[in-house]
Amino acid sequence: MATSRQFLVGAVVAATALIAAPAAQASAQSSKQMLADRAASAASGAALNPAIIEDAQRLMTDGRFKDARRVYRTIIADRRAAGEYPVDALRGLASAEFAMNDNRATAAALDELADAAGQFGDPETRIRSLFEAALLYQGLKVNERVASHLSEIRTLLKSPAITEATRADIADRIPRR
Repeated sequence: MATSRQFLVGAVVAATALIAAPAAQASAQSSKQMLADRAASAASGAALNPAIIEDAQRLMTDGRFKDARRVYRTIIADRRAAGEYPVDALRGLASAEFAMNDNRATAAALDELADAAGQFGDPETRIRSLFEAALLYQGLKVNERVASHLSEIRTLLKSPAITEATRADIADRIPRR
C-alpha cells in the first residue's frame, strides 16, 4: 500500500525523469546564432519545422529555460493551429517549467499535455501526465486536484489500452482506497 510520503517522493523521481528525457535528446553542440534564427522563425509561424524542437532542447541543455519555454509555447500554438498533437513540445514546456522550479506551472503544463493526449487518443501519455501532475499538486497541497486526478487515473488503469508495465508502475505508487 502506497503511503502519502511514497506518493510525494515519486514526484521527485517523475519530475527528474521528465526533465532528463528532452535534455538527453538534445545535442551537445550549440550555435547561438542558429538558435536565435530558428527562434525567430518559430515566432513567425515556422514552428512546425521539427528542427525547432531540437533548438528548444538545446536551449534547455544550455540552461536557457525561459527562452526554451518561449519556443515551446510557440511550437504548441503553431501545432495546435495546424491541428497537430504537440506532445513533444508540451513535454518540453513541462520540463522547462520544472527546471525553473515552478511546480504549479509544471503541473499546469502536464494537465495541458494530459488534455491533448485525451484529445488525440494517447491514453499512455494521458495517464502518466495526470499522475505526474497529481504528484506535483500533492506537494502544493492542492488536494482537490489530486483527488480529481486520482479518480481519473484509477479509471484509466482499468483500460486495456494501458500497458501492463504502466499499470503496475502507477498502481503501485498511488494510495489505495
